[in-house]
Amino acid sequence: MCCYGGMTGIEFIADLVHRITKWLRPGGSLLFVNTSLADLGTTQRTLKKAGFRFEIVAWRQLRFRKVYEQHIAWIRKREAMGKAIVLSRGGHLYELLFLIRAYMGKV
Repeated sequence: MCCYGGMTGIEFIADLVHRITKWLRPGGSLLFVNTSLADLGTTQRTLKKAGFRFEIVAWRQLRFRKVYEQHIAWIRKREAMGKAIVLSRGGHLYELLFLIRAYMGKV
């Protein structure tokens, strides 16, 4: 599933984290992707507050998708606020994608 993350980039994740506690079986886990355009620290705090333990199980650097071109001013503003990580190499912009595994209780 791919969804718009909202103005801060984590609204969808925050909503998912709060809803999933009703459906997640003991020992079950939630896997999702957090882009570096969304504040990873806020995602981590949201998970902790909801009682989840978590780990970043993989990450990948990818060149910006075309859809970001129309939002570059917003992205640069978030970057300046320390709420996004944008990498630049060879005249191209890149984001980091983090695969996060969150779970409640023991693994």
